[in-house]
Parts: sequence; structure tokens; C-alpha cells
Amino acid sequence: MANSTQAKQTKNAPAQQPAKSDSLFPPTKLGAHQFTIKSAKFSSRFFTSDENHVAEAGKKFLILDLTVQTLGTTELPYSWASLDFTVVGADTDNFPYLPVAINPEKLTPLDLDLKSKQTIPVQVAIKVPADDPIHKLMVKAGSDGQPIRFDLRNKVAKYSEAFADPNGITIKDSSDFALGQSFPNDALNVVIDKVEGVQSPIGDYDASEGEQFFVVFATITNPSLTEEQLDWGIFEASMFDQNGEPIESSSAMLRAVGNDSVNTKLKAGQFIKVRMLFHGNKSLTPTKLSLKARASERIANLKLTK
Repeated sequence: MANSTQAKQTKNAPAQQPAKSDSLFPPTKLGAHQFTIKSAKFSSRFFTSDENHVAEAGKKFLILDLTVQTLGTTELPYSWASLDFTVVGADTDNFPYLPVAINPEKLTPLDLDLKSKQTIPVQVAIKVPADDPIHKLMVKAGSDGQPIRFDLRNKVAKYSEAFADPNGITIKDSSDFALGQSFPNDALNVVIDKVEGVQSPIGDYDASEGEQFFVVFATITNPSLTEEQLDWGIFEASMFDQNGEPIESSSAMLRAVGNDSVNTKLKAGQFIKVRMLFHGNKSLTPTKLSLKARASERIANLKLTK
């Protein structure tokens, strides 16, 4: 009877052995591979060299970093399908991983033959509810077999980046940002540099008598490895005056120099400075700017007055 109980514990609780200081759990053998879970964290985005994954409002990614090794003397194939990852939320709902495993340094998808004793870094992502702490992880060899379970409680790093809730778990649907502070807008990063009142005309745009333009100066960067479309439609922009009333948008995004409209593919690592135009009575004072991302629908709010 004692032997049976011990076998069950080994199968479902590999963390009974001490984990190394740089790992969440000790090395675990599963099928023909051995893997070690290094870290777990939440994020609103998951970039690969081929595709940018963005979690919509109400969702986030649990990102797992691990190493995978073959213990045999012959080469062994490894790809995203070699190990299957599923997490269990606080309400016992199951959430499967995205069908991709990447090298976390190069962000390239993994599909290779592991040499004898070779160890590689691996990163996978699982989309989960934005407010779920995620209690359990289940890993199995491929899509078959019995899973090995890991207790993730108090194991996932506290989230403190853009849209973070103070609880370190939730990624909020909207959040406040300051002028000059970077925030994600889907796969792009945006910084609102300043807002100024400018007399018309600006290029082909002209305000009515008694009105002026309220120009939003911004820097937009592509931090990913793939091209991203940049035009006025990357977000739904709203500006409000001192009375809380909306200031009309000109639905225009212009380059910072010259008056050409911005409609381009922003290359990996590239940034561009742009202007966005609103117009209204000269007596108005812009007090708030809201930018709702096109894909994720997360909203960045900026206070424009001290």
C-alpha cells in the first residue's frame, strides 16, 4: 500500500524534490523529454518572429519559460506539439496553450531535432481571463497520456506593467497614463508627447471660423519583429473639454514633418512621430484624451491638464 501511495505522489507532484533556485519546479521527465519550468508571468502580448498575439480586453496571457532536454543517446524531435500545456483557473475552467513554442531569445518557432543531452530554452503562452490568478498547470506528452500537475499558487510573478491592477494579477481593460509615458496599443507602443492649440490651416485641413486645431503629438514604435500597419484606424481616439464634452476629431493622422497622412507599414523596431487632429472653439481647453485600441479594445486615458 505504501508503494502505491508513493507512485501516485511522484506522478502528480514532481515538486516534492527541491527545485533549483532559478526554477519554479525541479526537472521533470515526461515521455522522451525532460523539462524544467523556470518562470511564469502574465502579459497582454505574446510576440513571435512570425506573428504578434494580443490579448483582447478581459483576457491576458500566462507565459511559461522552461528548458527542454533529451536524456537519450539519439536525436529526438521537438516542436510545439511535443508537450501539451493546459492551465486550470480559479473556477476550475481549463485553458489550452497556443499552438506555438518559441525560442524566447530569438522568438522563433521551434521545430528541430534535439541532440543527445542537448538543452534548449522554450517559451509558451496560454490565454486566460484577465483577472484569474491561475492555480494549476497540467503538462502531458503530446495530446495523449496522463498529465503531470503543478501547483502555480504563489508561483506566477506579480504583473506590474501597463494596465496592471495593484493586486498584481489583473490586467485591466482601461488605465490612466501620463504625457510622455509609453503604453501598448495592440502590438505597437505609443507615447503622447504633448497637446497644443494650433491655428488653421494644417495641410489640407482647415477649421471653421472661431475654431482652432488641438493637435496631439505622439511617438509610435513597433517593438515586435514583424511589420505592423499604422494609420488613423489603429485606435478610436476621443478628446474631451473642461466641461466633459467631446471635442470633434478630424480623423486625421499626419507625419510630424510635412502634412502627409500616415498610412504605412511600420517595420520591426521602427518608430515614427505623428500628429492627430481635433478641432473646436478657441475657448475650449482639452482635459482628457482616450485611445481605444482597435484589436484589444483596451483604453488608455490621459489627463491633459495639471
